[in-house]
Amino acid sequence: MELQAPVQDGYSEAMTAPGDLPRDQEGQQPQRLLGALLADYSFDAGPGLTSASIIRILGEFGVTESGARSALSRATQRGLLEASRGSGATRYRLGEWGRSVHQDRLVRVLRFGEATEWDGSWTVGIVPASVGDRVERRRWRQRLEDVGFGSLADGVWIHPRSTVDDLRALAAAQGVALAAFRGPLELDGVSATDAFDLRSLRAAYARFLDEYGSFATAATSVDGGTALRVRTTVLRDWRRLSLTDPDLPAAVLPADWPQSHAREVFLTVRRLLARTALAHLRTLVDADVADHVRPVEPDGA
Repeated sequence: MELQAPVQDGYSEAMTAPGDLPRDQEGQQPQRLLGALLADYSFDAGPGLTSASIIRILGEFGVTESGARSALSRATQRGLLEASRGSGATRYRLGEWGRSVHQDRLVRVLRFGEATEWDGSWTVGIVPASVGDRVERRRWRQRLEDVGFGSLADGVWIHPRSTVDDLRALAAAQGVALAAFRGPLELDGVSATDAFDLRSLRAAYARFLDEYGSFATAATSVDGGTALRVRTTVLRDWRRLSLTDPDLPAAVLPADWPQSHAREVFLTVRRLLARTALAHLRTLVDADVADHVRPVEPDGA
């Protein structure tokens, strides 16, 4: 399992009435929304997107023109998008690096929550109390939590799926010396799940289900704009969950753990809204691009 750090976008805690569009925060996080759209749809077969098209698309999510231009500029500066200018307006399309990044990201998000076998072992990292000063120890703790490790005791970190090599590489990158091994845990009077904040995770799943559950049963009655917005934000928010949930094995979780239900809602909403969302998206791009817009179907998902 490759360790993945979470993106620094907030998870909306807003509660919505059934059938309402999930509420946005800070203009729906323009860069994250643009990333979700670029991961989920392909615009590359045609001449590419104009800035006017991108502004119209992000405007559907309440993003201002200045916010959309800023998101476009940053995506270009980071190399996710490449700009080209022919006889008309500047066009934007995913570069090779951007395409690879979004393909890998989409596969991971779509596969998150799949039932997988577990060998009963845990990867354990033991960090001496003498490592670094208080600031450095806090930074290391945050880094481990970011990639899904739980703290079983002071200086003892565990993860059910990460490998020892992953953990050592992470420690080396942070300049931290540790002892690491993988094997079964024999605990007396404590559960391995005590190392993880299951209460907060359960609350995050509850918010996700509150925001999107109604669309799994009423998706066919929404208009095109709502379909595009919900299908995009459900992908963004499911990705956020995938980056905060260590994806513990079912064998160690409570029987009523909500992940599988939330995954079913996620996949159902995406499937039911797909055609309506795509049709609406095609109305937002230039005419010479519309017929080339396609949903991405990544290999391995």
